Amino acid sequence: MIKVSVIIPVYNTEKYLPRCLDSVCNQTLQDIEIICINDCSKDNSLTVLRDYAERDSRVRIIDLHEGKGAGGARNCGIEAAGGEYVGFVDSDDFIDLDFYEKLYKKGIETGADIVKSNLKNVGWNKTSSGRYYNLKDVRENKLKLNHVPTTIIKRKLLVNNNIRYPEDLTCAEDSVFEVYVSSAANKIEIAEEVYYYYVYRDKSLNHVKVIALDKVKEVEKSILKVIDLYNSLNIDEKTYTGGIIDRAKYLSFFIKDKSPSDEILEYVKQAEKNIFSKLKYPELIKNIEMQRRVNLAWGMKRKEVQSQRTPKFIISLTSFPQRMRDIHICLHSLMLQTLKPDEIILYLGQEQFPNRENDLPREVLSLREVGLTIKFTKDIKSYKKLIPALAEYPDDVIITADDDIFYPKDWFKKLYNAHLEDKQNILCHRAHKVKFDGDSIALYKYWDKMIDDNSTSYFNFATGSGGILYPPNSLYKDILKEELFVKLAPNADDIWFWAMAILNRKKIKVINEPIKQVQPVNYDRESSLNGEFTLYQANIVGNDIQLKNVISYYPEIVQVLKSEINKEAEKCQAAV
Repeated sequence: MIKVSVIIPVYNTEKYLPRCLDSVCNQTLQDIEIICINDCSKDNSLTVLRDYAERDSRVRIIDLHEGKGAGGARNCGIEAAGGEYVGFVDSDDFIDLDFYEKLYKKGIETGADIVKSNLKNVGWNKTSSGRYYNLKDVRENKLKLNHVPTTIIKRKLLVNNNIRYPEDLTCAEDSVFEVYVSSAANKIEIAEEVYYYYVYRDKSLNHVKVIALDKVKEVEKSILKVIDLYNSLNIDEKTYTGGIIDRAKYLSFFIKDKSPSDEILEYVKQAEKNIFSKLKYPELIKNIEMQRRVNLAWGMKRKEVQSQRTPKFIISLTSFPQRMRDIHICLHSLMLQTLKPDEIILYLGQEQFPNRENDLPREVLSLREVGLTIKFTKDIKSYKKLIPALAEYPDDVIITADDDIFYPKDWFKKLYNAHLEDKQNILCHRAHKVKFDGDSIALYKYWDKMIDDNSTSYFNFATGSGGILYPPNSLYKDILKEELFVKLAPNADDIWFWAMAILNRKKIKVINEPIKQVQPVNYDRESSLNGEFTLYQANIVGNDIQLKNVISYYPEIVQVLKSEINKEAEKCQAAV
């Protein structure tokens, strides 16, 4: 009895085909048939197939004389299949040698209609880069099957429900097929520790650098088919929303890194209006619209010459578990800046997120697809917003942001333009003015808050919520000494950063036309109405204690400030 029919559509993949076939022919599950459909390949793919068929009687070749495309070729395989389960492998990918044994065993033990494995992304000559899809999504919502080749499907499910790939699509046909099979399945199971290896190729549709309008139209057509399918299903709002959200916003994601022309950008804007009009729930449309704007903004980024900037401009921020439910709002605002940074990096404490990506909400993870970089580092509290970036990118410009602010769209551009005029000093949108009480620095509550002064001064104390731009090598050599800042100012990173600027003889300047009024992501939290922790609340008194600690350890700071006062006094006398 044939346990699994493995269907492999082949088109011009002679370079990749041997590795694919080796991984399938050497499966530990022997009772399989290997159906290879040559879809009019113009290279030597058919010769490779015939060589393997001569050596392994389980390899069957269907040589098409008229091209059917990937979907049509797979349908030919389904018609020819005789196995209990059906699996699909793309001819440029490969699988673990025990892939079908583990999936089939799980299917027999559980009676599942579909068994799904994990997936890893690889380059042609590179090792795997880690898990791609989060399997818990499939457990929570069977419609989020994602990538059919990672599964085996009961052949009876396909036959009894007359499920086939749509042949009127030249791309993205797999998205429609996924909904067909997942909605028809009564039970989907997971085989956790077995992998399908998805090979990135420069010439494959998903990874080409320039995309044609006809391909964009085909993707649109696929999305509309999927939405029609969802609308025909009797499912609740949570299942509908969870399953459709990534598909409905896929069009702008599809073009984001493919140097879209102005014609394509305009077409996508209009196409997505049509797509959104077919969705059932208003809140879903609002969520997708935000993501769409991010995708299109980062698609246009490739048209800008800024990618060649030296040094790079990197926005760096951090967060913690309690903020994960709404940090995506802040991240969206950073990605929608009118001028794009070279990178946006979110540093998270590995102690706070022991399961790394598995501890993060989908709203955050999905932003990696449109430019966000997530890095896990040692938990040094709020210092993670700057310290890891300084260590990793010492020769680049670092701009810090807070995780609970929705930044206006020209926030970064203002800092960037100000830096072009003043590349030596530290720049910010908001600052307080440090005051003296006799020979000592006055208590924090007596400082001038939210100053309007645009002069460059050591007395300007930049506040993190407004964003701060640090030029390369602008901070004192002790900046990275964790044992010192943890001891002296464990909860006052702004004080430590200010002190390191003074010691390095770098002044701080509030830029011209700054953005002083920032919009909190969560007003209740900022107003202490919901009992959540904010660093500001913790430092109302703690700032003075931590400032005293830093000044005591570095008395030179007061000397620098007094010297500045004396210079200003001399200028005033000279003017008189």
